[in-house]
This record gives sequence, C-alpha cells and structure tokens, in this order.
Amino acid sequence: MIYHKLAEIYDALVEDVTAAVCWADFVSKSVAGKHLLELACGSGTITSLLSKKGYSILATDKSEEMIAQAQKKNYNGEISFKIMNMTDWDIDESFDAVICFCDSINYLKSYEELAYVFRKAYQSLNKGGVLLFDMHHEKRLIEFINGWDEEGTIDGLSYQWLINSEYDQIVHYFNIIENNRVYQEIHVQKVFEVERVKELLADCGFSVEVLSDYDIFNEDLKEKYFFRATK
Repeated sequence: MIYHKLAEIYDALVEDVTAAVCWADFVSKSVAGKHLLELACGSGTITSLLSKKGYSILATDKSEEMIAQAQKKNYNGEISFKIMNMTDWDIDESFDAVICFCDSINYLKSYEELAYVFRKAYQSLNKGGVLLFDMHHEKRLIEFINGWDEEGTIDGLSYQWLINSEYDQIVHYFNIIENNRVYQEIHVQKVFEVERVKELLADCGFSVEVLSDYDIFNEDLKEKYFFRATK
C-alpha cells in the first residue's frame, strides 16, 4: 500500500505552496467553467486553493489515508471527495476540466493505462472542456541515475527517502520509523515519451498543447511537461 504511513508526513515532506499556487493559476487560465474533477488529489493542497477560487470539485485519490489528510484542509464552496483509482473510473458525471498534477500521471504503469485514462477523461468532459496534467521530463531519468537520498525527522517520525532511476522508471523508497517499527513504501513512476503521449491524446480527439516548467513556474528546470488537452 502506498501513501499509507507516508500520508501522515506528506505535506511536511514535499508540500510546495508556491508551486501549488502556480498549478492553481494554470487551471484558472485554462478552464472556462467552474466544475472540476481532480485525479490523485493527494493531501488536497491544490484542491483547497482551487476551492477558494470558486471551483466546485470532485477530488479523487486511491489512497484512503491521503483523502483523510485532504479532508482536514479548509475549503470554500462545493467540494466532495471520493476514493478512486484512476484506472478504475466509476464516475458518471460531466466536468469543465479534469486535472491531475504533481506527476501523478506517472504512477500509471503502461501506455494502455494512459490511453484508458485519456479516453475516460474525454468522455467526462463537456464540449470545450480541458484535461490538464503534468508528467516527468525524460531528463529526470538522468538526474536520478546515480541515486538520491534524504533523511530526517518530522513530527517524531524518522524517515529515509531514496530515489533511483531504472530504465524508464523513477523508483522512490520510503522507510518511516515509529516506535522502533519500520514502515516501508515503494513508489514506482513510469516516465513516458512525450510524443507518444501527444499521439494518444490526439487519438481520443483532443487538441493538444505542451508547455514547459518555465511556462508554469517561470523556471527552466527541465523537470516536467505540462499538458493542456482540449475537447
């Protein structure tokens, strides 16, 4: 199970409010309507920011623990939460936008799963609606080829976070220690080829625009691609 014990320290470990504001602004600039479906909402940082901009949101995540963390945040307007894996889509509702941020799309395991999510998103969008998501840049595989590690303590929990790249995957190893017990999680993210992703979106009927991290964060990090796919 991923995002189990990790959910307790997730915000303290990785939350980037400045980046979250940029993602929320990306939505504001891209979406005409106000009804959103969020995939992999995580701890709800972006969800909360969007709610304060007046969006009604159905926020989904496959982790019950992450949903529980998200529900603790402050929201305005019409917000609901649903435990759902994006590869097991069971929503019969239409939206002005489907969003999936923080490289969550990279948790999909194959191009077949990616195509499934794109088809479901297309079917769930109103005419003129948009699918917005980001994904890892291929250069991240080079960044982690020699490994990366971080250790620390958050709220009394000690942790070790290791990252390696293996072929077309970025693998995260988390060891979290509480009361001499070690909780281990392994997160695997597949790095997709940008041109093939564009083709899959086009096959669904989307008009596709790919942006860089400079366009969103004003920093040329070469870490992410940002997609705006319009129905």
